[in-house]
Amino acid sequence: MPVTEEQLAQGKSIHRQLGMPHRKQNPKHYENLEKQRYNERQIRKYQSRVNNDRLALKNVDNPLQQKQLQQEIRKNNELAKKWRREQERHTDRNYLTRDRKREQPGIVVNDIGVRRKLTV
Repeated sequence: MPVTEEQLAQGKSIHRQLGMPHRKQNPKHYENLEKQRYNERQIRKYQSRVNNDRLALKNVDNPLQQKQLQQEIRKNNELAKKWRREQERHTDRNYLTRDRKREQPGIVVNDIGVRRKLTV
């Protein structure tokens, strides 16, 4: 459930109000969630690189540069797939719910659940 910025301004009690785990309450679950967020950041990073390289590829006329960009796209696609597989394993092993929307590039998500769309 996304959290509004007003709720964030209320302070530390937001974890308790939303029934979210806190580091001291359940350290193992908290660590699993941290690992899940890390994986999501890695997926966003590499998927964003793929998208940027695809845009650059459309604007490049030099065949050498096109080849280099295609190699970068393949490499970053493989890395994104690797992190998706890791995320799948992690969520299955630890009985976590996977929200694929959090893995989309262009979405800024902090660990408490506030979501903002990036505008460029």
